[in-house]
Order: sequence, then C-alpha cells, then structure tokens
Amino acid sequence: MDPKMVHLLNQALADEHMAIAQYLHHYNQVRSKFTDVIDHFQEHMADEQGHAKELADRIYALKGKPNSTIEGFAEYTEDLDTALKQDVEAEGKAIALYTEILKYAESVEDQATVMMLEAILDDERKHQDEFLKMLGEPR
Repeated sequence: MDPKMVHLLNQALADEHMAIAQYLHHYNQVRSKFTDVIDHFQEHMADEQGHAKELADRIYALKGKPNSTIEGFAEYTEDLDTALKQDVEAEGKAIALYTEILKYAESVEDQATVMMLEAILDDERKHQDEFLKMLGEPR
C-alpha cells in the first residue's frame, strides 16, 4: 500500500462528497427561481457521485480504507451568481488537488490511478467551464 496515495485519494473523496452536498444545496436554493439551470446542478451531482465511487474503489484496490470529512461547505445563498461563483471556486480547488495527485501518481508509475484521475480531471474542468459560461465569464 502507498499511504501517501491513499491519503491524497481520501482528500479527493472528501472533496467529492462536499461537492455532492454543495450541488444539492444549490439545487434546493435556486430551484424555485431558476428552473432553467437546476438540471446542471443535478447532472454535476451525478458526476461527482461517480467520481466518489471511483475514488473509493481505487482506495480499496490500493488496500486502503476510504474515509472523508466534509469541509468547506458553501454559505447559504439564494443568489444564482453567488452559488455559481462558489461552484467555480470549488471546481478550481478540485482541479488543483487532482493535478497534484496526478503528478504524484505519474511519479510512482501508478498507471491505473493516472488514467482514472485524467478522466475525473477532464470532468472537473468541464464543470468549471460550464459554471463560468453560466456566469458570462470567459475561461
């Protein structure tokens, strides 16, 4: 077992759980006012649930134990722009963490983890781009 890899993957797992909760929170906050965007929150929630499962599966495969403590939950808001900015920030943090883990996985030649992380990182970048577009901000 690579304890550092398991630790990093558990950090990512905690972030995915936080993202799931945050997207559900935002979905509930804005759904009565902004029905045109709530599907985005649901889609991203489903993506993040898939990422969490992949991470937990990989942690088990590495003989580790998945665990996570959710931190950094966004403050309550009914303002769509504020919610989207919170999500852009959360995706940015996820991108930074996945980039760090990817570099480590490459350095220890863990190709299975590299492949998983590249796919997740691509999703996270797409999520951030989508939120930025919804805010009317260029990437």
